[in-house]
Amino acid sequence: MNIEEADWPTAIRNAGDKLVDFHVADNNRMPPGQGAIDWELLVRTLEDVGYDGYLTVEFVATVDRSRVSERREIGDASEAEASVGLEQFLRDHGTGAVPEQLYDEYVQESIDCLREHIGAQQAARA
Repeated sequence: MNIEEADWPTAIRNAGDKLVDFHVADNNRMPPGQGAIDWELLVRTLEDVGYDGYLTVEFVATVDRSRVSERREIGDASEAEASVGLEQFLRDHGTGAVPEQLYDEYVQESIDCLREHIGAQQAARA
C-alpha cells in the first residue's frame, strides 16, 4: 500500500470490515520502525475501522552496499539451507540468509514498535 496507494489510510478505511489479516513492514521492507511509515496513524486507522485481527510482520532484510547492511552480515541465499526455489526467491527479493540472531532482533524490534503504538492508542481511548 505504501507504494501503490496514493493515500493508504483511505485504502484501509475503504477496505473496512473486509480486512481479515494485515501484513506489515516498513516502507523499506524492514521491520516496523526502521523506515518512514507513520505507525501511530496506521494503528489508529486500523482501530477506526474496527480491525482487531493479526498484524503479520513480513520484513525482508535486503542485501545492499549501505552501511546499515554491513552490520547485518546476511549470507548468500545458498547459505539459507533452503530449496532451490526458496534460494531463487531470496535472490529475486534482494535478500539472503539472515542469521538467526539478527532475525530474532528484527522480530523483537517489530513487536516493540507495534506494541508501543497499540498501547498508545489504547491509552488515548481510555
